[in-house]
Amino acid sequence: MLRVDVSQFRRVSKMLRAVSNSKELRKRLLLELRPVADDAANRARDNIRGMASGGGRHPGGSLRGKVAKRVQTKATLGGKRAGVRVMVARRVGLPRGFFNAPAQLNRPSFRHPVFQTERNPDTWVAQKGAPGWFDDPMRAARGPAGKAAAQVLDRWAQDLAREIDHG
Repeated sequence: MLRVDVSQFRRVSKMLRAVSNSKELRKRLLLELRPVADDAANRARDNIRGMASGGGRHPGGSLRGKVAKRVQTKATLGGKRAGVRVMVARRVGLPRGFFNAPAQLNRPSFRHPVFQTERNPDTWVAQKGAPGWFDDPMRAARGPAGKAAAQVLDRWAQDLAREIDHG
């Protein structure tokens, strides 16, 4: 997960509350902050899509493709979770009920049951993951994303301070 100094988010959020059109400005700021983490999210998507696959086709589509589609960026200004985050929406839309696939695929290997039939009622297999498909891009982006977010927040803080002083 990418982290940026939370105090900057809180400071700008507090300043936004003092401005009359804060709701619209808040939306604009959040839209401006989200791209800060887009590079890391895109690298994670590319990593998981590029993972080797030894299995055949499955109904419901490619697990790797579905996981890649769930990688998203989120910016939040207030509260304990203030910051810019890249995350994987895990519980929605993953095929074959594999809800923890993003976390499992980030490991070197994991075990899971195969499709159940009369001939293999309790058969489990070991599958190779793609260690670091998610974690590595997040670590690499931490510094650049933090600097970019700090620049956006500093600029907004200066603009809001001028508007508050003249408003």
